[in-house]
Amino acid sequence: TSPQSGATYPLGWDITIDGDYIQREESLTFQVIPLMAEQELNTDPTYWEGAVRVEGDVTGYGYNEMTGYADSVDGRF
Repeated sequence: TSPQSGATYPLGWDITIDGDYIQREESLTFQVIPLMAEQELNTDPTYWEGAVRVEGDVTGYGYNEMTGYADSVDGRF
């Protein structure tokens, strides 16, 4: 939960991709973890964006952007 906006962001995920979906015998399981928790931008609209790390059956780095948690993109709730 952001101390600035009060929005609650799902900052980490456990993801499983079924092997049948990606034509593999086994499923892929990995976690997406933010590199820093405080990556909220207090703009209009307020949103969270920032660097993430991927760990598990696949590894790497990425970038995540989440809108609609503090308010909606078009100004409606």
